[in-house]
Amino acid sequence: MRPPPRRHDFMDAGGIFGNSTPDGFAQARQEMVEMQIRRRHITDSRVLECLERVPRHEFVPAEFRDRAYEDAPLPIGEGQTISQPYIVAAMTAALRLQGDERVLEIGTGLGYQAAVLACLAREVFTVEFRAALATEAAARLTRLGYKNAHVHCGDGTLGLPEFAPYDAILVAAAAPSVPLEGNPAAMSSVPPELSIVIPSFNEELRLPVTLAQVSAYIRASKRETEVIVVDDGSTDRTADVANSFRGEIQRLRVVANKKNRGKGYSVRHGMLEARGRVVLFTDADLSAPIDETDKLLAALADHDVAIGSRALNRSLISVRQSVFRESAGIIFNFIVRAILRLPFVDTQCGFKAFRRERCRVIFQQQRIERFGFDPELLYLARHHGLSAVEIPVRWAHSPATKVSMWRDSIQMFLDVFIIRWNALTGRYGRSESSMASGS
Repeated sequence: MRPPPRRHDFMDAGGIFGNSTPDGFAQARQEMVEMQIRRRHITDSRVLECLERVPRHEFVPAEFRDRAYEDAPLPIGEGQTISQPYIVAAMTAALRLQGDERVLEIGTGLGYQAAVLACLAREVFTVEFRAALATEAAARLTRLGYKNAHVHCGDGTLGLPEFAPYDAILVAAAAPSVPLEGNPAAMSSVPPELSIVIPSFNEELRLPVTLAQVSAYIRASKRETEVIVVDDGSTDRTADVANSFRGEIQRLRVVANKKNRGKGYSVRHGMLEARGRVVLFTDADLSAPIDETDKLLAALADHDVAIGSRALNRSLISVRQSVFRESAGIIFNFIVRAILRLPFVDTQCGFKAFRRERCRVIFQQQRIERFGFDPELLYLARHHGLSAVEIPVRWAHSPATKVSMWRDSIQMFLDVFIIRWNALTGRYGRSESSMASGS
């Protein structure tokens, strides 16, 4: 195989069904679905509906537009073809997509298969070896409004490890051999058992030690684990340092906020990106040692949320905060308990674990973006009828903490009242499970 072109990202594309403006081909699409697909025993109603709406004629060269809905593949340039409609339908139906998946497609062509997948999945990552096709596919998907399909140019046999794991993989291109080298997680469709989210702002100095310890923990635990470093608009080499650990941590992803938004926003970003059955977020300085994770995971056998606590057993604190900081923390906790009626004695320890599927709703509804977000998460957990437990953990104060005693403390106190106001004004909806339980 000739060396692949340099990989680069193109403009994002995708909407639920793209552009549904009448285009003169609606009858042709309906006949295609009825005669070529339904009669060949493809019965998935979501797939059929999608194929009736995606404008296949927009993904072929202009000279073949009138033939777009024929029962045959068609040339698209570069010696490639767009697959026969039935093949697209059969491969798509085989994935059994439900709507919340992340899908990897190998072989973009001009983007028709990616558009179909984008109608049915939450996010689609598609790789095309030929730069001219990748550029054209990205342009077509963008023009048609498919914002959840992301086109990349590169060697598809290598996958896209930076965005793994995937819930489903569709290979629409041939390769001379099955790839046996490289990162196995790059093509893995098996979600990890654990996701570790590390919010980071200007952490180039502390991240090397932190990621080395996380890597050692993953190896010792033998648990399938992904690590997500969220770069919160850093002005230093935080992202580069994190990316340098890809060789040590197979399932490492670095995601970025476009600008500095705060720890709460970064945790939310990482938690919604996570794919593990359980998701843990921890501070970049590992004030709570990473091997304390096992305590929280054990607690999740009976609970939905497990939060690390410094206050339940202060003998586990090896380096204490100043008296002023500890006193401010005690006062803050008193206000949290009084205003939000939460039972926890330490809401601010940056070491919390969640059962992802059960707890996804609380991160979707989270509004506080900076350091006052922890009480909001715990309030939302109770609001949705989720079970939370406080677990004593080892902890050591870091002198390099980024929490300002004046600016951030004042905002955190205000955030408690904002949370209460949001609750009183109905800004936190109720999930179906919490309404069913009467919580």
